[in-house]
Amino acid sequence: MQRSIIPAITSIKALEQFLTTSHPIGIVMSIHASMLARVVERIHEAGKQAWVHLDLLPGISSDEFGAEYVIQHFAVDGIVSTKTNAVKTAKKKGVTAVYRVFLIDSASLEKSIHRIKELDPDYIEFLPALAHNIVPVVASRIDVPIIGGGLIQSQEDINDCFSMGMVAVTVSKENLW
Repeated sequence: MQRSIIPAITSIKALEQFLTTSHPIGIVMSIHASMLARVVERIHEAGKQAWVHLDLLPGISSDEFGAEYVIQHFAVDGIVSTKTNAVKTAKKKGVTAVYRVFLIDSASLEKSIHRIKELDPDYIEFLPALAHNIVPVVASRIDVPIIGGGLIQSQEDINDCFSMGMVAVTVSKENLW
């Protein structure tokens, strides 16, 4: 993945918009678990990948059991989570594992780098993406592609993320897809 926008799908309206784009991956979040089967099916029918943000999926636990359930019963292509056990389960089950990290201060950054090295996820997602200036520092210490997410308001924000070395940016604002 290189310089990609990953739409964050938060409603059926957003799903419909995503399906009309050329973006190959969408992150499903804030959609009730009862609708997940049909949402994933529609994404797959369009030839796209459905990653699920497990922490923001009402009706399913965000632990390793929830991750296993979503992978087995809905055939999702990836799991996004702040929970280490969910990320480990995704890796074990052979789907894309995205470890989501909130950058709050230097101590949280150090703790996150330690966990990233332990987990070896396929991607890490830093939040907020507007903390993109830290990406070169982190990239020099880990060998995991970095995705940015959160607080993206403009194309300029997206470009700034890419210029600092992020491989992708998750965006919920449909006008930026």
